[in-house]
Amino acid sequence: MVESGTKAERVKSLLSSFVCDYDKNERERNGVEQSSKDKQKSHTADYRDRDSYYDRVDSYSSLTWLAKPLEFSPLVCARYGWKNIEEDLLQCVNCQAYLSGELPCAADSIVYQESCKHLRNRLTTAHEKLCVWSTNPNPDYFSKVVLYNRKELLADFLRRLESLHAVEKHLPVCISTTIQKQGVEDEHISKLSCKLHEESSHDEEKMRRTYHENCILLAICGWRTSDLLKDVLMCQYCRRKVGLWNYTEHVNGHNGVAETTSSNDVTLENGEPSPKKQKLGREKIDPIMEHKYWCPWIEKSTTSSVLHPQHNSQSPNRSFDSSSSSIKSHEPVWMICLKLLYPSVFNESDTSISACMKQSSPVDGLRYFRSVLKDCTSPESKRKQQNST
Repeated sequence: MVESGTKAERVKSLLSSFVCDYDKNERERNGVEQSSKDKQKSHTADYRDRDSYYDRVDSYSSLTWLAKPLEFSPLVCARYGWKNIEEDLLQCVNCQAYLSGELPCAADSIVYQESCKHLRNRLTTAHEKLCVWSTNPNPDYFSKVVLYNRKELLADFLRRLESLHAVEKHLPVCISTTIQKQGVEDEHISKLSCKLHEESSHDEEKMRRTYHENCILLAICGWRTSDLLKDVLMCQYCRRKVGLWNYTEHVNGHNGVAETTSSNDVTLENGEPSPKKQKLGREKIDPIMEHKYWCPWIEKSTTSSVLHPQHNSQSPNRSFDSSSSSIKSHEPVWMICLKLLYPSVFNESDTSISACMKQSSPVDGLRYFRSVLKDCTSPESKRKQQNST
C-alpha cells in the first residue's frame, strides 16, 4: 500500500510539473507577444505627432522629389507615412514598404493622368496589409495653414514677428512688387505697423515696440527665424531655409541714413557667434518667391474653405463674418490670413475723426480736427444754417 501510494504521488507530481511548465511557458509567451505589440504600438505612435510629420517632410528635396504635382507634394505624401530615401523612391516609416513615385513625361496627357491616378491610389495601398498608415493618415490640417482658428492664427503670427524682431537689424530689404500685386500697398503696411505698435503698448509683459516693415512683411508671408540658427529664416510648412548671410543688410541708422552691416555678427542661442559664411551679395529678398511652389502660404484658397470650415459650429473661433466682405475668392493664404487678423487695415470706408487720428500722425490728426471746426464756425456755414431755418 505504501509503495502504491508513493508511486501514485510520484506520477501525480510528474504530471503536475508538466502542466505547470506548460502554463508558465504559455504565460511567458503571451507576455512576450503583448510586450512586442505594446512596443510596436508605441513605435507607431511616435511617428504620428507633428514633429515626426515634419521630419518626414524634411527628407524630401528638390533633387530627389522633383517637379511633382501638388497632390504629391511632400506635405501630402508625409501624411501617409512616406519618407523620401532616393530619387523618386519612398519608404514607409512603419512597415518599411517601398513606393516608386516616378511619373512619365507630361507630353502624353492621357498616360500622365493615368499614372497620377495610379500613384494617388498607391499612397494608401502600397503599405503592408496591417500597416496603420493605409487607413489612418495624419490629419489634413498638418499640411495646411489653419485659418478658421483666429486665436491660434494670431498667436503664430506674433511668434513669427517676435523672432524676426530679434534680428531686425540683420534683415534684408523685402521686394514688395509681388505683394503689391495682391493689393497690399505701403500704406497698408504702415497702418498695420501702427496697429501693432498700439497693441504692444497694452501688453504689460512687453515693452512698447515699433516693428520694421521688413519684419511685418516676412511674418505675414510665413517666415520666422530658425530655432537653432538665428541668421537663418525658415518656413514651417515647406521647410525652406534662407541664410541671411546671402543678402546685404540695409538698416536705418540713428541719423536716418541707410547703413550696411554684416550678418556674420548674429549669435546663436548659446551665445556663440555664428560661423563665418561667404555672402552672395543679394540686396533684396522676395518673401513670396522664396517659398517652394507647393507651400500652403502661397496656395490659392477659396472663401468657402475659410469661412465655413467643417468642424464644430459652436466653436468660438469659427466665425470671421466681420471681415468676410473684404476676402476675395482664390486669394493666396497669406493674404487671407492678413485680412482675417487685421481687417481694419483694408477698411477704406472708415473716415471718422478718431480713425484718421489713429491712422495718421498726431499733427495730421490735429490739422484734420482743426479743419472740421473751421468749417463749422465759418461765416459761410452760419449763413447756410440761417437760410435753412
